[in-house]
Amino acid sequence: EIKSDVTPKKPQVPSVASNQRIEVGDVVDVITLGCKGTIQKVLAKNKFEASINGFAMVLSRAEIAAVSQKMKPIKEKRGGVMEKEKSIASVLRSSNNTCDVRGCRFDEAMMKIESYFDQKVLENKRVVFILHGHGTGALKKGIRAWLPNSAYVQDWRKARDGEGGDAFTVVEI
Repeated sequence: EIKSDVTPKKPQVPSVASNQRIEVGDVVDVITLGCKGTIQKVLAKNKFEASINGFAMVLSRAEIAAVSQKMKPIKEKRGGVMEKEKSIASVLRSSNNTCDVRGCRFDEAMMKIESYFDQKVLENKRVVFILHGHGTGALKKGIRAWLPNSAYVQDWRKARDGEGGDAFTVVEI
C-alpha cells in the first residue's frame, strides 16, 4: 500500500510533436515514468540524456510528453563538474516556516503539506521547510518525488547541513 502511494502514476498523454525543438535545460514530462526530467544533453535527433531525480537516463522523443519550461542556467564548478544553479537562498529555519510530517503516512503527509502551503501562500511566505526526518527514507523519497509535480512548488532542494541537513527539504512556493 505504501509503495502504491509513492509510485508516480503514468500519464496517458501523447508524445511531444516531432517538430518541437528540445534543448539542454528544458524540463520535460517523461511519459514512461510519470515524472519530470531536465534535458542535460542532446545525443541525436530523437535521443536525449535527461536528469530525473538525480539519475541520468537516455530518453527517446516518443517518451517525452511535453516541454514545460527552461531550467535556470547551469554553472560550472571547480573540477569541471556541472551543477544546476539553485535559486533558493539559505533561509533561517524556525517553527514558523517548518511543516513537521514526521511519523505521518504518505497520504496524511501530503494533505498536511498542501494545507501548510495554502496557509503560507496566504501569508505571502516564499520559502518553507518540510521536516520529514530520516526514518526508513520512504516518506522523504515520496515527498521529493511529489514536489516537482505540485502546482505550489517553484523549486526545492534538500536542506544544507546548517539548515538541518537531509532530514529537511527546503521548498520555494
